[in-house]
Amino acid sequence: MIKIVTPEENRIPLQTMLPEAMISCTGDWGKDFEWCDVLVIGPGIGMTVKAADKVEFFLKKAKQEKKQVVLDADGLNLLAENPKWKNYLGRHVILTPHMGEMSRLTGKSIRELKDVLRKWKAQGKTIVIAEHRLYYLMDIADRVLYMQGGQIKENLSISDFKKKSTGELHALGLRTLQSEDFSKMQSTVCATKQLYIRDFEVSYKNASGGKTKKRKVLDISDLMIPQGSVVGVVGNNGAGKTTFANNLCGLLKTAKGCMSMNGKTYMANQRIKTCYMVMQDVNHQLFTESVMDEILLSLDNSDEEKATHEAESIMESLHISEFRDAHPMSLSGGQKQRVLLARALCAAGELLILDEPVTGLDPIAAGEMYNLIKLVNLCDGISVIMVSHDIHEAVRYATHILHLGHRQLFFGTAAEYRESDLARRFLGGNRV
Repeated sequence: MIKIVTPEENRIPLQTMLPEAMISCTGDWGKDFEWCDVLVIGPGIGMTVKAADKVEFFLKKAKQEKKQVVLDADGLNLLAENPKWKNYLGRHVILTPHMGEMSRLTGKSIRELKDVLRKWKAQGKTIVIAEHRLYYLMDIADRVLYMQGGQIKENLSISDFKKKSTGELHALGLRTLQSEDFSKMQSTVCATKQLYIRDFEVSYKNASGGKTKKRKVLDISDLMIPQGSVVGVVGNNGAGKTTFANNLCGLLKTAKGCMSMNGKTYMANQRIKTCYMVMQDVNHQLFTESVMDEILLSLDNSDEEKATHEAESIMESLHISEFRDAHPMSLSGGQKQRVLLARALCAAGELLILDEPVTGLDPIAAGEMYNLIKLVNLCDGISVIMVSHDIHEAVRYATHILHLGHRQLFFGTAAEYRESDLARRFLGGNRV
């Protein structure tokens, strides 16, 4: 028997998808805890303060009463943001991170994690990695097991696996082993039109030794981005990527400095009118009872017929017309991303900002999402700022790379970044 503890707004979509499940929306965490034998914490819980309180409560209680826990999805992301919770972990807790989540948990880059794997391998340890992104494992893996429907369908040596063509990999629902270099596609990049960011600073106050000091977490003195670019924003955990994105679009107003596009300066309260941001947790941006209503939120409804026609045209272009009347929360992660991308097309003026746009998506859905982002960029001429924890992915799909480390460490084309010393340090020996 499965019991799902979730906010009231999720009851109907979950009950529709999983009629056999028990849904609890009472908020009585103690009662929910007593009922269970095993807790699975994380999927769909979000990254709010209330979600963090809930996760901490269950982790603490589980340690006290020795109940088994599986920590997954946003549960892992919350753990990464709350290192003190590691005191609640033990043999009763199973963590299920993919490599990106492991990077956030440990504060180490993918390259550093690979070095650890190599060390374990040299010690004779057997390592099993469940992963969609295959390209960065090709130099350390010995065998590949392909599973489908809970069964192992193929068991191949790494040399035999590398012989598979791109078409064969796509047929299996896997990503390619080589880079699909989107930066070489014909683009609408216009060098004469610029997004100009100047003296962009964010500082927080820290109390230390009885004194309050300001700690600078972001410092970009001078950055010029060609209009029509797809910019991958990369860097270590805590480098300021999401802070940069939130301030750039005007969701946060903690940054000093200014942003201008094509000679027009936008203050923080003005940026939200010309920028649109799709956040990492898409559930935070879905508000209505149907996909159609979600898209209409971003359109001028003074002419209802015109707005409806435009919404239907956008849904068709993003292949979500069949979900027109569906509740957004009943859709898959990739379908929700498409809905928000459709709404962004209606709302975005000249700049679209995406925070981890493929988090939680399977390889096929992730590839489709990147293709859609590029399509939006090429066809609509919208500049895209794409925050990514995965440097390999960013280099594959962006035209330009902005590498942050609380300040601007690099900005240039993806091709230039590949050849930089910084890229070699972060990407290791892999060519992407």
